[in-house]
Amino acid sequence: MTAQRSELYATGILYHLSQCGHRYNVHKMIYDEGEEFSMFCPVCTARYPRKDGKIDAANFEIKK
Repeated sequence: MTAQRSELYATGILYHLSQCGHRYNVHKMIYDEGEEFSMFCPVCTARYPRKDGKIDAANFEIKK
């Protein structure tokens, strides 16, 4: 049994915080929690609703 290249990587997003300006990686499972989910910035420890940030890059298709 062989894995396809896409199966070898975790699904993730490079997320940009509009409030503090930091970028960090977020797993798809966290992103799927919804727009009101309280995200956590690992750099400045701020919390904010997911809808307040934006996606810079993702390794999966994002449904809007």
